[in-house]
Amino acid sequence: QFPSKAALMAGVVAELSRQRAASFRAALEGIAGPRERLLVMHDVAWELTMQPEYAAVLEIALARRSDPDLSRETAAVFARNEEMYRRWVVGLARKLGIRDTKRVENAREVSTALMRGHVVDLAGGTATRERNEVADALKAISRAQLAAVLDGG
Repeated sequence: QFPSKAALMAGVVAELSRQRAASFRAALEGIAGPRERLLVMHDVAWELTMQPEYAAVLEIALARRSDPDLSRETAAVFARNEEMYRRWVVGLARKLGIRDTKRVENAREVSTALMRGHVVDLAGGTATRERNEVADALKAISRAQLAAVLDGG
């Protein structure tokens, strides 16, 4: 079904991305306001980050650095995934009346970096405190930053 290991990994990333998008859509059902939708997306992203599948995708992303075949096979999947979330966030920010969306995009990227860093700490065994306690603290910090940006701060 897959001609190479790299193609299989691209398929894994694509499927997990599809599942992740479906989780966001389900969580956003019935939430009308763009500010609330952005905050729910933030919270759902943190919940999904704590799932083993996120670590698997992150490991594939990191392996791309030293595997040209994997990098080539997964490039489009990772790019599509990132662009989908960027458009989602930018679209909601514009509905909120924010014209300069760069600060909202930066807040999302800070949150993503915190998530990735925490997952790497967990996967590498370097996390020194209770997993959920640290995740909750990081989530609260990034959520507060996003809320401040959305509220004009």
